[in-house]
Amino acid sequence: MKTVLNGLMCFLFIVTTTNMIAQNITGIYRMPSGNPEGGSTLVALENGKYIIFYFGGAQIGRWKNVGDHNVVFTPHQEESSFQVYGRKDSDLNNKIRIAFFGFENGPTLLGIDTSRKDSFKKVFNDDANCFGPLHVEVFDTNTKKIRFAAQQELGGVETVAFDIKAYNDFIAYYVGSPPVDSFYAVFKENKLFFDENEGITRSDLPQEGEDIQYARELANTIDHIEKVKYCNPQYHLFQDPIPSFYVFNEEKGAYLDPDSYQEDQEFIPDEYDYDDMSIIYAYRRCNPNIVNISAIEIDKESIFIEKCD
Repeated sequence: MKTVLNGLMCFLFIVTTTNMIAQNITGIYRMPSGNPEGGSTLVALENGKYIIFYFGGAQIGRWKNVGDHNVVFTPHQEESSFQVYGRKDSDLNNKIRIAFFGFENGPTLLGIDTSRKDSFKKVFNDDANCFGPLHVEVFDTNTKKIRFAAQQELGGVETVAFDIKAYNDFIAYYVGSPPVDSFYAVFKENKLFFDENEGITRSDLPQEGEDIQYARELANTIDHIEKVKYCNPQYHLFQDPIPSFYVFNEEKGAYLDPDSYQEDQEFIPDEYDYDDMSIIYAYRRCNPNIVNISAIEIDKESIFIEKCD
């Protein structure tokens, strides 16, 4: 019996100690920097997520105690560098339309040749140096899959295929970023040590306020997969739920504001107001499939040419 009690006390001590470490690491760590932009701020939340705020952006991920006061921070990575949302547009017939967003941020490629799975075309010319706000192209093809590729900095190509079902009108996003490795720290004496010499003191998390609320909402985005995007014909995203007074029009495949929509206004894009939300389309997420292709063939011409003197 004494042996059992000693074992139970030891177990409870380990659990209690581990919980104390897990509880104490949550907080705010202000990390100084010699850069003119200023330092960064690490926010470790109770749910095992973290955010590092820095000048112009933020890194989101998960943290975990791995024993002996060691903590591992794992940055969140998207499933693939590309996201595609689609819908059916009966007016396109046997063509497909793609709106490209973010593709200027990397060496990106598109493959829609149904007979050649290794054939791709550059989205932008190699010497592109200025970009307009909107890049939309209509392709004279009828395919069941579209493929995107991104050339990696360290060599190789990431290739992603999308089963587009019966859709023919798409919004494509390039969200690629260089892979970021996990990093470690040691938590002791109410400080996080990312090196042996200098620790960063922990401050308590605020119980309320706009800043901590924003941090929690931002951290929780890594669990959220946006299944539907709503936008108008100018691809201006509609962030709120569709208002109840909107009417869904089967023929147009769109939600219409009966008080302000004018018949066929969507067919005059040059005159369409970017902020006009009287007609809203629903684009649904297409599932990505990472494809292993040993070598690809790249067309010399690009889809768009963006060159300024």
